[in-house]
Amino acid sequence: MELEANSLSASQLFGQAIQIGGSAIPDRGDAWSVSVGLAETIYTFRYLKELIGLWCDWNGIIFTYAHGGWYQFMFYKELYYRHVHRQNSQTFTDRKGSWENYCKLFDLFILDLGNEEDLSAALPAHWLWDILDEFVYHYQVFCTYRNKCVKMQTKQAETDLKKIRSCPDVFSTPKVLMYLHELAEKSGIEAYLTSSAEEQAAGQENVFKYEVVRRMGYFSMMQLLRMSLLGDYQMALETVQNVDFGAELPRFYEIPACHVSLFYYMGFAYMMMRRYVDAIRVFCQILSFMQKTSRVNDLSYQFATMVKKQDSVYSLLLLCMTLYLQPGDEMIERTIREKYSGK
Repeated sequence: MELEANSLSASQLFGQAIQIGGSAIPDRGDAWSVSVGLAETIYTFRYLKELIGLWCDWNGIIFTYAHGGWYQFMFYKELYYRHVHRQNSQTFTDRKGSWENYCKLFDLFILDLGNEEDLSAALPAHWLWDILDEFVYHYQVFCTYRNKCVKMQTKQAETDLKKIRSCPDVFSTPKVLMYLHELAEKSGIEAYLTSSAEEQAAGQENVFKYEVVRRMGYFSMMQLLRMSLLGDYQMALETVQNVDFGAELPRFYEIPACHVSLFYYMGFAYMMMRRYVDAIRVFCQILSFMQKTSRVNDLSYQFATMVKKQDSVYSLLLLCMTLYLQPGDEMIERTIREKYSGK
């Protein structure tokens, strides 16, 4: 079944998306394939560029999904604001709406975690990662927007600045950090990563038994690493000191974008601390991984983002190798000679 975009409202289009995906966002215990199918359907929605004026038909969406709970509505709003930010067409109202939607969503997650329960919605790993990664991205974009409003001397900038000052909590740094810390702490991920296999198996009465909860905490740690790069690089590295680097199959392998982000931000922190040997080692490891898995990763919807990150890693690696000369990986050095010899 294909989505028919002509002459349909947003709620009707989402209704078709649900039929293709299989159902609405499932509650915990339902088939995971349903949420995976729906997520992939919307991520690959070929009419997105034409729907910017239709997405925001909230009344129709509320009516359509009132029978299924508010989780669906919040997830669709999250996808809508993600699309608006990708199109670079967001207004202050969009930024504020994005913040309020994330707050409601995370408050529900934290409530579940506080009760030592599984999350109320079964989400695939890549969607959990995207929600947290996009949350921090929206924060970064908002900070850039706020700084531009301060510097620009236009009537529009002054109007936007008044709106920003009237809503001081919108994407404020302490609030963003608070949510990430809460999600990581209440998930128990630190205790899980530092426990033995026997302790993990015995901890079936707490959050150790819920895979979604572990993923939520794990991905929150990755975003805390990213946020800590605001200036405290030692704290940034301490944030991920318990990550399962020595495991046979580390959890960050599950999401390629998570793997790349982890090593990119770790390498950046090492570089800023002038630990160039460690930075070169980390950069080479992730570049080697990306080269070996390039044919697999190009099937991912995150491929374009990872390619941009790869170019940034090469630039940082060149800088570190300039400051501290040492032999590197032969394959990486050949790529540098072929593509980055002018830098």
